[in-house]
Amino acid sequence: MSFLMAQKPKIKKPRITRLDQYSEFIAVVPAEEIETVWQHWLSTFPTHKGKQPVLTDPRRAHIAWAIHTYGVQKSLDAITGCSKSDFHMGSNPAEKIYNDITLIFRDEKHVTRFLRENAK
Repeated sequence: MSFLMAQKPKIKKPRITRLDQYSEFIAVVPAEEIETVWQHWLSTFPTHKGKQPVLTDPRRAHIAWAIHTYGVQKSLDAITGCSKSDFHMGSNPAEKIYNDITLIFRDEKHVTRFLRENAK
């Protein structure tokens, strides 16, 4: 019993999200460029379960990171590349569409995958 009492309580570490990592890019990327990429995503994926998607802070941060890292044109190309991926458009075992902009711009691995898909 004394052994259990002697244990220190676990302290939760703060979870660092991509929003925390990417939000700094919002300040350095022009809002017009973010809006251009957002509008391209909306027009590329017009069906959103009957709801109009909102440009939330996490989405804005991911877009800003992508523009800062790859430029506007490659960001647009990555979105187009996702639309060309059968897997991401629902031809997968779950028959689920994976096309959220935070997925497309999650990290370098995802952006590169969609740029390759666009180049096919």
